[in-house]
Order: sequence, then C-alpha cells, then structure tokens
Amino acid sequence: MKKKEIEALIIELILNTHTTRRALNLIEIVDKIDILKKELGSLSAVAKKLDLSDETIREFRSVKTLPSEVKKIIRNRNIDSLDIAYRISLLKDKDKQVCLALKIIEGGLTSKAVRGVVSILRRDPNKTIEEAINKYNEIKNIIRYKIIFPYKSLMRNNQKINNQNIKMKIKRELGPNSIYEFSITNRFVTLILSEDGFRTLKKKAKEKEITKKELIFQTISS
Repeated sequence: MKKKEIEALIIELILNTHTTRRALNLIEIVDKIDILKKELGSLSAVAKKLDLSDETIREFRSVKTLPSEVKKIIRNRNIDSLDIAYRISLLKDKDKQVCLALKIIEGGLTSKAVRGVVSILRRDPNKTIEEAINKYNEIKNIIRYKIIFPYKSLMRNNQKINNQNIKMKIKRELGPNSIYEFSITNRFVTLILSEDGFRTLKKKAKEKEITKKELIFQTISS
C-alpha cells in the first residue's frame, strides 16, 4: 500500500474504534486491522498507531474466532457491541456461542447481562445457555462489591501473581463463600464479592477503621 493509503486506513480505523457509533461493522474493522498489521508488521504497532491498548486490539480480533453463524449476525449489525462480541468469544463451546448470540438478539440482553451469563458458563460449562440466563436473573440484584486493581500494583520483584494464593487469602479473611468472581488479565485483577463476602468486608473494614478497598488491598498484598 502507498503511504497515503495507509494513512487513510489509519484515520478510518481511528474513527471506527474510538466510538460506538461506527460506520463499519466489527468484522469490517477486524479485516482492516489485519490489513494494517501486514503494513506495520505487528499488532502492537497497530495498537500504537490507533491509540488503543494491545488488549483492545485483541478483543477486536477475537471476533475472527466466532462461528460463521455469529459472524453473520455481526455483519448484519444485530450485534454491534465489541464487549458483547468479545464475551461470546470467551465461551469454548461453539454451539453455545451461537445459542447465546441468538438469545441476545431475541431477548435484548445487555452487555452487563452477557458478562454475567458468560461468567456463569465459564465457571460451570455444563450449564445450558437458558440455565445460565436464569441463574443470572436470580442473582443480578444481589448486593456485591466489585474492585479492580492494576496487575502491576500487586507484583513483587516482577514475579507473576499466584491466582490460587490470592483467592485463598481472601477466603481466609472474608469467608469460604466470599468470592463471586475472581479473574486476572495481563493488566488487571478483578474481584467481585458475594453478598456474604461484602457484608464481612464492610464489618471488618469498619472495625479496623480503614476503607473497604484498603482492606482488600492489604489482604491481597500481604
């Protein structure tokens, strides 16, 4: 590609990746990201040019892994949310990916609902989509506490964080059923407490005269 063509492609992608009101569908965006990758040499270079994180670029490209039935839905823009498409891609079962996509366009599941349903299915892959949706509807109004830490803030001497070790510390401090969801990416540690966990956290933070966030951080980093 000529320099001006590359510049035009970069501008087009910036205009379509920094907003939810896009001229292109997600499949078209991913195709153009791949074209730009060939020109620039790497996805990191693409991310830098588009002023996006590497993680966001990976989320866009996750669309390529989806079954053809789901891609057709995305091309028709019946699903046009990057977050929703990415969450669907996290399911390992292709049939469930298709089923969830159909449920989304039939029932109008929000991004928040899709995140919840996918989280349930990843913890219990034997559940059907319908069972996971019903489970989400049962628990969605339960009081929970969500906190996100930068991954690097918890590292010691550049060593990787031990997932199981952190969960064990939290359960020891707040109770065996305190964790609703716990996940680690290369950028963030996300913790969502159950109602019981949140109640215990609130009580202990008050006793120690510190904030809930400070207590969680102390527990994780001890």
